[in-house]
Amino acid sequence: VVFCLALSFSSVSAQTKEEIEAKRKAEMKKLDIMIGTWKGTGWVMTQNGRQTSNITETFQYKLGGQIAVVEGLGISKDEKTGAERLTHQAYGVFSYDKTSGKLRFRYYKAETGEEGETLINIVDKSFTWGFDVNETGSKVKFTMRINEKGNWHEVGEFSRDGGKTWVKFMEMELSKAS
Repeated sequence: VVFCLALSFSSVSAQTKEEIEAKRKAEMKKLDIMIGTWKGTGWVMTQNGRQTSNITETFQYKLGGQIAVVEGLGISKDEKTGAERLTHQAYGVFSYDKTSGKLRFRYYKAETGEEGETLINIVDKSFTWGFDVNETGSKVKFTMRINEKGNWHEVGEFSRDGGKTWVKFMEMELSKAS
């Protein structure tokens, strides 16, 4: 009886693993639209006003497609000296979350030391992700989509009232370079 029970559990586990792997591949494949190097411009509101930068985002699969990584760099010129300076440096890792059946996004931002993790759902060449700012009760969200021109268009917004109203604080549009 124990042997039969163990045998039945192992066949269910094998089937479940296959189903999970098929779902993981299907979810990760949704990121195909992002693969490559993207270049363009963007702006962000800072304490000193609106800051414009040249942005490069490099998006690629790793570990045989088990994860995808994105690295973002922004460079701007100092208006007074003309010297280039790094204005944006971020890194993200996408992976499949078996529990939710969605993609998990882990992000890191150099300028602020900010890092976090959220689940995303890709629908029709776009996804939204965000986080709560616990100290202030604010919310931040980013909406990324591939627009009708085939460009990566992303908007960042924040809300001070728990998500009732949103204010845009950044925007970028990038073309696929490779």
